[in-house]
Parts: sequence; structure tokens; C-alpha cells
Amino acid sequence: MEISSAGDYVYVGCMGGKSVHVIRTQDNTVTDVLELDSGPTCLEAIPGGEYVYIGNSGVKQIRAIRTSDNTLMDPIDTEEYPKTLLASADGEYLFIFNKSSYEPRYEVIRLTNGESIYNIRTSQVYTYGIRLPGTNVAVLVRQNDDKISILNLDNRIFAPTVTTGPDPIAVAASQDGSELYVIDGLTSRIYFFR
Repeated sequence: MEISSAGDYVYVGCMGGKSVHVIRTQDNTVTDVLELDSGPTCLEAIPGGEYVYIGNSGVKQIRAIRTSDNTLMDPIDTEEYPKTLLASADGEYLFIFNKSSYEPRYEVIRLTNGESIYNIRTSQVYTYGIRLPGTNVAVLVRQNDDKISILNLDNRIFAPTVTTGPDPIAVAASQDGSELYVIDGLTSRIYFFR
């Protein structure tokens, strides 16, 4: 799920239905169902922007939804199959983490023209991620690991990992970014970090 930067719509990816459902938050009404070629794996709203981006599991591309009228835009090709999307704080760049266990990497796309400007190999597959509010710092969940990774989106340098519960599956942050919550699938606990 993802919420528009204005907070007026929630976008819910339906993997099996190959669609994104658009819910108006004012009255919790589904206003649109946007059909895709493949099931969405991730959604990311551009900060202060007018687009929500979608990564699809079966195609090497991302799509944008224009939030002013919930129109599905033309695809932007990617080098790999997207698993996790993160936007820079200024909304100019999209970081696309792939789903390959054999050659994990992430690509950085300049959104003004769809140009791929970096493609960087990593040692991990990242299954979920968030950008801390008001920063260019990302927190990423590592696949099959008991750790999360911290990535500086400005210089693309990873900080030392943080050990969490045995099976982290998602992360959330407080609005000011000072508190981090890590949801663990194996223990059914939420781990709290400052």
C-alpha cells in the first residue's frame, strides 16, 4: 500500500489481480481499479509530487500513476525486475531494488527523463524499504536475514547493519524519523529502535 503525498488517496497493489485499487481517504471508497500486465510488487509515492510509482513482478519496468486524476502513465524500462522502490527526498530519483537472488542490485533512475544513471551490485536482496521522513536515509529489510540495512541515498553508501529479530518483514518510522519499528514475521513481535 502507499498513500499519496496529499493524503487524499491510498493505492493498494493486488498481486493476484494484476491491478492497483485506488481508495479515496475522505470516505474510504474505491474510486478506480488500474489494470496492469503483471502483479505489482511495490508502490512508492514521490514526496510532494504528483505521482505514485509501481514495480511489477513479471516485467522489467515501472509505471507511474498521476495522482491528480489517477491516470496510469506509460512504462519506464528498468534493467531488472523491481522488488522495492524508494524515492529520494527531493522526488528527482527513484531507487529500484531488484528481486534476483543470484545477482542482487539496485538501479537509480532520474525521473525527469527516465534515464538510468546508476546500476549498483549489492550483497543482499532487499524485500522492503522506507525512506526516513525528511531525509535521504533509507531503511531496507534484508531477505532471509536477521538484519536491516541503512543506505544513504545521497552518496549510495551503506551504514553498518542493525540486528533485529530473526525474520524482519517490514519497517515503519515515526513522522519525525527518530523512532524505527521493525515487524518480525517469525516471532510476531515489533522491535523498536531510536
